[in-house]
Amino acid sequence: MLRTTCFSLLSVYPVEWIKETTNSNIENQRPIRTNVKRRRRSLPGKKTEEPTDKFKRESAMHFLTESFLDDSGNWYSTLNKTIKLTLLFTRRQECEQAFYYRTTGRMKWNVPEPDDLKPCNTAHPVHCTFFETKNPNPVNWNTVTCENIKPNQTHIDCICPIRDVYTVFSDTQDASVRNVSYWTLFGMRDEERHSVVTRTVVLSTNIVSMLCSFVLLGITMFKLVRSRFRSIPLLHFILCASFPFLHAAMLAQSFVLHSRVGCHVVSMCLYAAGIMTTSWLCCEMVATFQILILGNSRMKVKCNLMFGLFVPAVMITVPSLLVERNAFGGDLLCLLARESFLFHIFVGTMAVDLLIGLVVRLLVECNIETPAYLGPLIIEKLLVHVHRMTSMLLYVAVSWSILFFSMFIPKPYLYHIGIGTVSLQGTFLAITLGVINKQRFMCYLKALHGKNE
Repeated sequence: MLRTTCFSLLSVYPVEWIKETTNSNIENQRPIRTNVKRRRRSLPGKKTEEPTDKFKRESAMHFLTESFLDDSGNWYSTLNKTIKLTLLFTRRQECEQAFYYRTTGRMKWNVPEPDDLKPCNTAHPVHCTFFETKNPNPVNWNTVTCENIKPNQTHIDCICPIRDVYTVFSDTQDASVRNVSYWTLFGMRDEERHSVVTRTVVLSTNIVSMLCSFVLLGITMFKLVRSRFRSIPLLHFILCASFPFLHAAMLAQSFVLHSRVGCHVVSMCLYAAGIMTTSWLCCEMVATFQILILGNSRMKVKCNLMFGLFVPAVMITVPSLLVERNAFGGDLLCLLARESFLFHIFVGTMAVDLLIGLVVRLLVECNIETPAYLGPLIIEKLLVHVHRMTSMLLYVAVSWSILFFSMFIPKPYLYHIGIGTVSLQGTFLAITLGVINKQRFMCYLKALHGKNE
């Protein structure tokens, strides 16, 4: 059921109305405002107030014109029964872009500035209307005959028949449901508090993850330089390098929410980083399975590296070229718009990578009694690595799931938990690969100290 809300009656601007007389030239004609005042004084004091009188008392304009002057300086007779009006809103209207951001939290860069007076579609459609005095119904507003030209945040232009009283109606269908601000859905009392909490979570967690990722990257680079067989350390190095890329993009989005180009660039980086991190986690698990169960074949590991480089490159480049760029930056955190095909590719690719990694983990568990011909110490270390990578796969899957779930079904504080868990992936990777292992860390320090001597 369509409901309409009537704004308080509006004034007309900037058309000046005058009354045409046969004894004077057009230049000497006088405005009708004095006639209106006299007419008001002549009304009996105890007379029952008619609807039109009530509207006039509330500052609606009452017109008694026979001709008018348009914007081009031409005079027209009122016999054509229509006139162009500019009705001023008594309160500033909300643009469609601002309403969309306020209720979804998406595309903040698309919200016009408060002082921007460019024409925009209002959040709730507005219609010019006039009071039909010829109809016996005491409350009869005609919303069909007027033709709307263009609305703005402050006024609306329209063409209506010549009548006494004009106003504006606004459609508010399901307004109580659609008009809930997004920060309320996320458990915050206002937008400022939501912005402060979100910014604090993003900056603190991603800075910690960046530091841990760089420490892990340095240790992996040290191993890569010292190792004779560099296939496995190279795989570790690429995996560790993908997480600083993810956290750098998460940090950058806090500073580019108001920029269309900046948000698009960050969205591309998040798209690439999400696919790269999950793809290389999958490759890490597959490489561990090859070494532990099938034997330490460097050719197989090199094929795994090529697969790990080829698949993310194809999944990142090809869809980005084929799909429209409007998908980038169209959602929360400058992520891809959830309605876009590219978003489904993004989520689907990460889900497939993580699923393959978990399936390989099950294969390792099923074949653990018949490992390759390796030393007991190496087998033990590989099993520990498998358990840690399984924890990493599960953590990444859960963290992205929480974030996506909170975007589609907002729950109080769940959105900020999702941001925090995704932003701590680099820290969790450092823990799972043993950087926060005192014995292993001391071994790296001793080896580095011996090399310097």
